[in-house]
Amino acid sequence: MLAAQDVMRSARELKVGSITIGTMPEMSSEAVAAWSGSFTRLHPGIRIDLQEYSSAGQLCDEVLAGNCELGFTTFPVPSDAVETIELAVQRLLLVLPPNTPGIDTDAPFRLGRLGDIPLITSNSAVREQDIVATLLRRESVLPRIVAQVPNRHAQMTLVLKGAGAAFLPLRMAISAARAGAIVLTTQPEVLTPFGVVRRAGRLGPAARSFVIESKAALDRWNNRIAALRDSGLSLPNAALRAAEELDNDQNAE
Repeated sequence: MLAAQDVMRSARELKVGSITIGTMPEMSSEAVAAWSGSFTRLHPGIRIDLQEYSSAGQLCDEVLAGNCELGFTTFPVPSDAVETIELAVQRLLLVLPPNTPGIDTDAPFRLGRLGDIPLITSNSAVREQDIVATLLRRESVLPRIVAQVPNRHAQMTLVLKGAGAAFLPLRMAISAARAGAIVLTTQPEVLTPFGVVRRAGRLGPAARSFVIESKAALDRWNNRIAALRDSGLSLPNAALRAAEELDNDQNAE
């Protein structure tokens, strides 16, 4: 694989082109969209086509068929034929309606208490639901599901309307917090590794640059969150502050 500076130089020299990128419901499309926006600002001649698929299996099939050059997904994936690049760990946080009473925002929410809280799930995020369900079984909790909706945006809308709580990826949880929702870490944490799937062989320079630049943006985000948590902030507050700082840095460029 080329060195990062060589890949970025190749992408800058590519005046026109396109990258087709696939995601799936379990992998926060907000993160991929944010990386796509930054990439497009740096490389305006390269078009990004972003598609969402219903499962990791379908995503892998599309990558192997050549319909997607890159696929962002949680791991593991149900195919040994794709190559994988692990990027980081995705956190799911518990998001509750604004002004929910009796919540200690300074302490992790114990999943053993979740049976008392109405829950909104997404019927497209099957893998995520399986992870949460496994953790709840270990805590001997039978979740009280009051609504199943098509996607995470519908989950967040119902949470903000006061219908119930939902597990959302960190970036979307921050968006909910900005709209007034209460965002909590959990004990135990809900974590899943994620990254990129691709076909064997060489990626085009634009696709390789996209992976490198996305990983760099992710590392900046996680490193800033870690520094803010070391200063005493909770994960939700650290992530919110980090997002604001990185947005300001980008706008100043």
